[in-house]
Amino acid sequence: MRYPATRFLGRSAGFTLVELLVVVLIIGILGALTLPRFGTSLSRYQLDTTARLLAADIRDVQEIVLNKENNEEYRFHFYAERYTVNCGPHILKTVRLPGNLYITASVFGSSRERVYFNSGSVAPQPGGGTVILTDRMTGLESRVIVKPVTGRVRTQNRW
Repeated sequence: MRYPATRFLGRSAGFTLVELLVVVLIIGILGALTLPRFGTSLSRYQLDTTARLLAADIRDVQEIVLNKENNEEYRFHFYAERYTVNCGPHILKTVRLPGNLYITASVFGSSRERVYFNSGSVAPQPGGGTVILTDRMTGLESRVIVKPVTGRVRTQNRW
């Protein structure tokens, strides 16, 4: 038996436009609430990773200096958005920081822009120091600290 088509015209089996708009509005509000949190988490991750990579580069140079028998001097030069690792007049490595990060300060003894390591010593010259990395968007800081006598390298997050 066939039912007439007019019997089902009063009821629809789908959602109304108002119901769909309410759902989209709720999803938009939830997204707007969680997006800043995601951005801060991403900034923290980038800052922490960059600080750890700089600390690893310093440790690598310390290891090279301990194993070398010549008197080559390895230097780190710090700029706002990058740092370089030099051996004598040669640039061994240039590291550019991610777009939202920059080096706020680098102070090693009396030098504001460089630190170097001599053959047979892990202690930095002219003394221990700190490199401060800052995120432009959030203002978060991370520090790479090198102890003066032992040359111990560690990172410290400020958040």
